[in-house]
Amino acid sequence: MWAHSHWNLDSPPDMVTFSKKLITGGYYYKENFRIKEGYRIYNTWMGDPTKLFLLEKVVEVIKRDDLINKTKLVGEYFQSELANLQANHSSKVSQARGLGTFAAIDFPNASVRDQLVEKAINLGLHCGGCGEKSLRFRPSLVYDKKHVEITFDLLDKALKQL
Repeated sequence: MWAHSHWNLDSPPDMVTFSKKLITGGYYYKENFRIKEGYRIYNTWMGDPTKLFLLEKVVEVIKRDDLINKTKLVGEYFQSELANLQANHSSKVSQARGLGTFAAIDFPNASVRDQLVEKAINLGLHCGGCGEKSLRFRPSLVYDKKHVEITFDLLDKALKQL
C-alpha cells in the first residue's frame, strides 16, 4: 500500500507521511524517533473522529475491491501508454518516468507544458503542471484501464494541437 514497499529497501524508512488520498493526514516512524513526551499537533481537524471513520472506510474499500493489485495492473498499462506517448511526440515529450500510475513527463520548457495543460483541460482532461516543465500524474486508486485510454487519447489530441 505504501510507495516505499515497491523499492525493496534493506530496512524500512525512518519516517512515512501520508495525506489527501486517505482522507486524513498522518505519519509513522521508527521507534528511535519517538519523543519522550506525548503532544498534539494543532490543526483545523484535530481530534475529529469522523476523519478516522472515513479512513477506516477508505481502507475497507481498498481491501474489499483489491485496489492495490488492480492499480498494479493498470499501472503497467499506464506506463506502456506513457512510453508510447513519448515515442509518438518525442519533439515535445521527454523523460517519461514513474512507477505505475504515479508518473510524470517533461516538456521542452514551461511555456510548452502550460500550452499543453490548457489544451488538455479544454478537451476535458483534469491536469496541471508540476515543477519547472513537468506534467505529473497521480490518479486515484479507482482509476481503471478505460481511464488510461481516455487520458492518453486526450493528451495525444492536445499534443497534436501544439
